[in-house]
Amino acid sequence: MKYWNTNKYKNKINTVEFYKHLYEAHDVNDYIKLLKLSGVFTSGNSSNGTKLIAKYILVKKFYILNEQIVNKFLYEVSILNQLYEMIQIEKNLF
Repeated sequence: MKYWNTNKYKNKINTVEFYKHLYEAHDVNDYIKLLKLSGVFTSGNSSNGTKLIAKYILVKKFYILNEQIVNKFLYEVSILNQLYEMIQIEKNLF
């Protein structure tokens, strides 16, 4: 992952190429950047299986050595998901 093309991964969440890049990431910052660009945790159209695979790799490969970075990222994801749920509730009220 020498360079980043934001559109390259945005719509390829459930492809073999995407999983290959997830598995081959060696740097936690690159991995988190890939997850953010893909929207795997925040998009409504990604499957739960993809989220589980991404989270499994994140925890298995990076958590022990980079606990603070991983926890910060997962906290950011939880905030975004809470906001999404609040918006859906508000949307359903009107």
